Amino acid sequence: MVISAFATLVGMGGAPHSSIMMGKGDKDTAEKILGNCTTALVFISVTLTALVLIFGEKMLMTFGVSEKIPIFDP
Repeated sequence: MVISAFATLVGMGGAPHSSIMMGKGDKDTAEKILGNCTTALVFISVTLTALVLIFGEKMLMTFGVSEKIPIFDP
């Protein structure tokens, strides 16, 4: 859900700006904007996934999850 929030954040900034550039006829700049948005989304997704995998159990315990529930055990 957090990754979706960041995707919306980046998308709501990049899509209108690239549309404005396309409307002006500047397709090269529009492509650069969309490329930067894609790169930012990949970077944010990988970073958030790594943080959750590393600190996920500690975060859940901080929010009050019972220790009796197997969180990451297969």
